[in-house]
Parts: sequence; C-alpha cells; structure tokens
Amino acid sequence: MEIDNLVRKETGDLLEVLDKIDPGIIVQNKAHKKLNLIDITSDPDILLKRIQEGWTVYPGKRNYVLQAPEAVVCDLSEMTPNKTDSLVEIATVYRTINQIGVHKVLQSVLNPYFDGLEVIPNLGGSCESEIRMIGSDKRIFDLPSAIMSYLKTTDEWHHNYQLSARKVKERTIASSDLPINQCEQKTNDLFEKTRKLYDQLGIKGIPDYAVTGPWGNLPECDKYMFVMKSGFKYALGFVEDTGKDDDICLWEYHEGLSYDKELRIGCRDLEGKTVGIIDRSYSGNTLDTLRDDAIKEKANPIVISVFPKSTISLERSDYMIFLDRVVKTELIDKEEGWALRLFEEISRGDESYGNRD
Repeated sequence: MEIDNLVRKETGDLLEVLDKIDPGIIVQNKAHKKLNLIDITSDPDILLKRIQEGWTVYPGKRNYVLQAPEAVVCDLSEMTPNKTDSLVEIATVYRTINQIGVHKVLQSVLNPYFDGLEVIPNLGGSCESEIRMIGSDKRIFDLPSAIMSYLKTTDEWHHNYQLSARKVKERTIASSDLPINQCEQKTNDLFEKTRKLYDQLGIKGIPDYAVTGPWGNLPECDKYMFVMKSGFKYALGFVEDTGKDDDICLWEYHEGLSYDKELRIGCRDLEGKTVGIIDRSYSGNTLDTLRDDAIKEKANPIVISVFPKSTISLERSDYMIFLDRVVKTELIDKEEGWALRLFEEISRGDESYGNRD
C-alpha cells in the first residue's frame, strides 16, 4: 500500500503497481497499455547510478521517477528495431520465440552471459506485433543479438525458418532512416525552423533524421498532423517523400511520463478541414485524444497509426502504416496472429491483408 501511494503521488493515475522487485517497481502504464520498470528517489547517488545504467529520468511531483531501459528483440510492423534485414529471419525469430516460450529462451541466454541482469518480457496487451524486453541496466541492448544467436542453434529455428521461407518473400522494404544532412532542402528547412523554436523553449532531443516510406500513399487530407517529439521523424520523412511542407502541422502531446507541455505548430484554422492525425501507436490513446480535439475544432479527422503494435491500436485507427504499406484498418482480420499474417502477406505483395485462407 505504501508503494501504491508513492507511485500515485508522484505520477497521478498513470501507473498501476503490479510488483516490487530488487531493481524497482513493475507497473502497468495505463496510457500505453504496457509494462514499465520504474524507481522513485530523491537520492543523487541512486539517480547517478541509474542514469549510468541506462535509466531515463522524469520529474515526479516531489521526487524523480526513473524508467528502466528497454530493447526490442523482434518487430513485425517496422524494420529498424530488428537485428536483421532478412524478412524470413524476422518471421523466424517471432515464430521461434513464441514456440519455445520467452521465459525458456531467456533462461538459456541470461544464465551464462548476463549475470545479474533482471529482464521482464513485455508481451501481449499493446505489444502484439513486437517482442520487447525491459532490463535492469543497459546490457539489455546486447540481449536481442544474443537471443538471435541462441535461437539459430535450436531445432525449432530450422523448422520455423523453412516454414517462414515458404510464406515470406524476401524483398527490400521501402522505408529507411535518412540523416537530416542527406535530406532535401525543404526537409532541412523544417528541421532547422523546429529545432530553433525548441532550443528557445529549452527543449532538447528532437529527432535529426527522417523516416522515409509510403508517405505519398496516405489518404488525401488538407492537413497532416504529426505528434511531437517522437513523431517529428515521420513529419520529416513525409516532407522528404512528398515535398509538401505546407501541408503539415506539429502537435506536442504526451500521455506518458514526459514533462513536456502541449505545443501546437501550424495547427490553426482546422475548422472544416480533413486532418490526418499520424503517430506511432501502442494503445492508440494519444491518437484517440487528438481525434477528439480535432473534432472539437470542427475538423474532420482521419487517424493513421504508424507501425501499430496492438489490436486495440488498429481498432482506434482508420488507416495504418505497416512495413512499407498504407492499409485501411477495416480490411484487417484482427483475430489472434494478425501481425504475422499481415507481415507475410505484405512481404509477398498481396492484398488479402491478414485475412485467413
């Protein structure tokens, strides 16, 4: 009860306490529908130790809230987090971990190579299309490669690789992370204008690269709204791919622990306009809130989830970007296994979009 009260006092109603373990407190993030490992302290020695171990610091009401580092082992919805460019291997990783069982995989990898590293799998809920791990220190970032090396030694890997090779077509996914200094002038201009504004407000950490992709295939809108700051890389990619820098607006909004305040750039006069609301999505809560805000301003919102991680995210979106395709979400069979089916079908270029045979 004391821990529950402390978490509620420092973070409001955002986090639900599930368990207390040696490195910290396991909580359910109600906004993003996934687990976090946190610690709460005002001790500078603990703060510095946690920061050195890769934890992120957020201000609570009176103390500091620290969040443990996380690493993605496999992601079916986007290429960047994966440790391989092979679509067949990505599908095989996903299949093999689910077949062996994540806890058995971790036991086989952690004991000999990661002594003392506490790992919490972040599975299910809003993490259906990815396999994500929470770690007690920054060694967690070495874990995905170690897991993949282990998986390749198992009989299950060889069976699942053959199965995946029949269902997945190897091809280059038309999406990439492009450094800002390699982007077109319009993209650089947007970056510099936004960076200068954020510098003046004392806000750091806006992305300095563009995520290029199928931005030219988005549904036609009068305005495209990207959620800052993490969504800025998608705004840069949109401008890089389409050249339409006048069509975007930027809206800083957070459902999580971030202390940044709401900020709207180029979001005036939305009344009567069709507005595409675009953000990377776990639970879809942020997209839901911004849809409601757009409706209050008498706009016509179209919600587009980028690399969605969950069924609930699909249900709260009109369109989604999955790998390098824009898909209308009402076409998706959202039953169990939808992410792997969709991954396979998009790799092959067919348009059955997750529907069963």
